[in-house]
Amino acid sequence: MKKKSKAMWTTVAEKMIDITTLHSECERLTLEFKRLLGNFSKAPNASPERLSIYEQMESVSKKLLPVVKNLNNILGVTSGNLSVLEKYLTDKVKDPKKDWTASEKKTLEKYKGLATETREELNDLIKFHSSIPAIVADALEAPMRLKN
Repeated sequence: MKKKSKAMWTTVAEKMIDITTLHSECERLTLEFKRLLGNFSKAPNASPERLSIYEQMESVSKKLLPVVKNLNNILGVTSGNLSVLEKYLTDKVKDPKKDWTASEKKTLEKYKGLATETREELNDLIKFHSSIPAIVADALEAPMRLKN
């Protein structure tokens, strides 16, 4: 059980490192987009400044959206890998072996805890990142609707 649990957990843990890196980049770009959106809303209507800010928002969105798409793909894959680990652990809990050592029991509890924590984190990240494309699209489309 130790080797299989460890191998499954390693797969998830490696993906979580990738997610952390991409999440940092996504946060940076999202904050930049929000800053520009705030500046855009404060700029005088039909001013060159407002147009310039809008163009900057478009530029940032072109960097942000591919990062979000990649991140959402990795989140989905990692969630699937974690589901496999969770099922494996659940099956082990349902059918414990009488000859398990204390170490094996401790390993099972360790990986159950890690899986639970990671599932909560993944769900939060999925919820947060899945909304970004729509928010960006709405922010970029609203000024265009006002023009027409």
